[in-house]
Amino acid sequence: MPWFFIFSGEKIRINYIENCKLGTCMAMHKKTWVTSFLFKEFLSFFIRLVHASIFQITRHILIKDKLKGHM
Repeated sequence: MPWFFIFSGEKIRINYIENCKLGTCMAMHKKTWVTSFLFKEFLSFFIRLVHASIFQITRHILIKDKLKGHM
């Protein structure tokens, strides 16, 4: 199953996922925080992943941790 990585940085200089499974995605954020934009991107990725494996026997798990005082 492909992964969705969020790396710290401002500019992609190295393809950190070049040897990962096909379909793996990466994003960068200055402080590796999950912003609303990155969360929406991840949800789109997750939905595509679920739709692509709908006829396979595959289980998916989505874990969302809400910190007190955030969101």
